Amino acid sequence: MADAMLTFHNGPSGSSDPKAVVCFECKFTSDISTETKYHYARNQIARIIDIGISRYPNGFFFVLVTSSIFKNSKSRVYSYKMREYQGDMLLGSDLSDKDLERISAKVGWLTWEDLAGTIFRFKGLAADIPFEELERFYKERILFPEHILSR
Repeated sequence: MADAMLTFHNGPSGSSDPKAVVCFECKFTSDISTETKYHYARNQIARIIDIGISRYPNGFFFVLVTSSIFKNSKSRVYSYKMREYQGDMLLGSDLSDKDLERISAKVGWLTWEDLAGTIFRFKGLAADIPFEELERFYKERILFPEHILSR
């Protein structure tokens, strides 16, 4: 359904029915797909949101993760779609008015740089996080924030 998904269960461990689900769609330089396998006029984010709210009507959340340069740019389709789905642009939405009203507060947008800043605050405190691998991952993609390098 998306690149990563967190599920929150109410009850015993291993319960098959999650109380809430957070789906993450992660992009480095690519844009979203503007059509899907079964619908030529359905974009990738709308498809994920549609599936999510149909499966988890009261507990679905969506987060797009991109580089900060694209969050403030208009060079990607997802820039327009995220503004629309977060309720900033209501005309001509891919989602119904009812779905848009329900989901707009449950749609978020993070940057890779924001995530690095949060993750690396735990360096030295959490032994099970592979910080060297994460640092290499971010540096290879030129996403490693300068302020973290000075720590």
